[in-house]
Amino acid sequence: MILAIDIGNSTVSFGIYTDMQWKKTWKLDTVREESMYYYQKKIIECFIEESVIANSVEQVVISSVVPDITNKFVDFFSGMKQSQIVLLNRSIYHLLPVFTENPYELGTDLMANALAAYEKFRSAALIVDFGTALSFTFVEPDGRISGVNIVPGMITAIKSLSLHTAQLQEVPLAKQADVLGTNTIEAIQNGIIIGYEGLVRFMIEKIREAKPFPVKVIATGGLAEVLPSDCFDETDKNLTLEGLRLAGFYSKFPQ
Repeated sequence: MILAIDIGNSTVSFGIYTDMQWKKTWKLDTVREESMYYYQKKIIECFIEESVIANSVEQVVISSVVPDITNKFVDFFSGMKQSQIVLLNRSIYHLLPVFTENPYELGTDLMANALAAYEKFRSAALIVDFGTALSFTFVEPDGRISGVNIVPGMITAIKSLSLHTAQLQEVPLAKQADVLGTNTIEAIQNGIIIGYEGLVRFMIEKIREAKPFPVKVIATGGLAEVLPSDCFDETDKNLTLEGLRLAGFYSKFPQ
């Protein structure tokens, strides 16, 4: 049984992999000022809810872009003596079938995404990750991660609009029937969703035009399903966790 944990700026995603499938995945809000006891309590509650026995976890694989929280998780799970702890970082990048010429410029979540996509397709792939930031990561046919584009995520854009204007409020993301909003809430929702659909489609188009070979496009992240499915070849909400699982597998074979 494998526990994969992706610590992001907005959410902590984690899941249990057993019997060749993801048994269950969860999300928690990232609260930087909380102690590890807060996360420990939440994780244990999730385990109890799904009848997961903590002592059955053989490997814990962690990715984090929040240094303040990383050590809390590593210290906690290091207490589970029966579990191997794997922290995805630059020290094990050389063990993976994907690689980058700028390892200090690539976040571990994007590395996990690239690994999972490359293992899935074994060909050129573009990963569109809808998180706090909206990222586009390109993997060449030989596994080289050749570039990344980043823009503010949809929720980040809404928060920024609310923060920097006096009369525009923070609103939930929701699709509207009409293309034009008839009130402030609908106007923001349409502006974000339709605007980001255009951004994503155009970004994919320009990247595909720049490559002399077919490119598979896979989306992941909590908001990937907000946009029409035909924007992508495939959507996989567990792509990052799957990449972590694979990183844990490759870590067993030091070169």
